[in-house]
Amino acid sequence: MEDSLLARAPLFDGLTAQEQAEAVRRLGSRRVRCPRGTFLWRQGEVPAGVGLVLQGSFHLVREDVWGRRRILETLSPGDCFGEAYACLPGTPLEVGVFAAAEAEALLLRLSPQAGAGAAWQARLMQNLARVLAAKNLTLTRKIQYLSQRSLREKLLAYLSAQAMGAASPEFDIPFGRQQLADYLCCDRSALCRQLSLLKKEGLIRFRKNRFQLLADARPEDF
Repeated sequence: MEDSLLARAPLFDGLTAQEQAEAVRRLGSRRVRCPRGTFLWRQGEVPAGVGLVLQGSFHLVREDVWGRRRILETLSPGDCFGEAYACLPGTPLEVGVFAAAEAEALLLRLSPQAGAGAAWQARLMQNLARVLAAKNLTLTRKIQYLSQRSLREKLLAYLSAQAMGAASPEFDIPFGRQQLADYLCCDRSALCRQLSLLKKEGLIRFRKNRFQLLADARPEDF
């Protein structure tokens, strides 16, 4: 499974199976299992390399001094985390890496000097730059949701983006209700009320994490 996942992971794009195996060996990799609800890395720690999700899912979360948690990103198999800190060695994490389900990750000691002299080194660094650029776009999209004036508009912006990404009015989202509230920085009860209102207005249908935007409906104030 790990070999096939590496072949699909953006970080290893363009590397042959032999180069992938050599890279994993030379980068001092190790596998880490995390039970659901535990932290792989906590906010304030100095990360021990770059992580690649092998199984399950992780959330990148940020907590304030009162323990309130906000989800910044959801990570699935093949996704990387900690890549920005590989370019800034010794910098403490401003986010935590939290296992949303029982999960496993591959940790790699990746840096601009990693694999120096190897034929795959330049390609790996190019891939790292692409991963960083993609993460920047993801954060930009979230800023677009959070910059909306009301919770209703945040929800509609988020659901619209998910439908466009799926190229279908029906789609699944990667969050439960509390996780979606954390992601959109709002109260869970207020989120559930707003979802019920949107459903009553005939704008959406939903069952658990499955949503549908109704084609004939159009929000008047969005």
